[in-house]
Amino acid sequence: MSVAITLGFVLLYGNATMRKALDTLTPYGRMGLTNYELQGIIGCFLFSGWALGGIFSGLSATMLCLIGIVFYVLQILFSRWWLNNFKYGPWEWFWRSATYLKWQPFKK
Repeated sequence: MSVAITLGFVLLYGNATMRKALDTLTPYGRMGLTNYELQGIIGCFLFSGWALGGIFSGLSATMLCLIGIVFYVLQILFSRWWLNNFKYGPWEWFWRSATYLKWQPFKK
């Protein structure tokens, strides 16, 4: 399935019109680690029993899917804003600094 999805993106990227649409995902991908961790943290807070899980437990699968899509779009917008001001996402910067054992430049 991963190969099929990747191949689909490669084929779509060959089309100039689709390339512009797919380029909107570039900032999200450049902050992949940060976005992944943020999804986990927010997901735990929203859907676990110790936080707001009681509110969301009664929602339908469609509503939960829509909430996920809205959160995804917000992450794309946040990633674009963040990378306009900084070189890397926070976790990417930390990972890079830890890998090279030297603080990396953070601000643009």
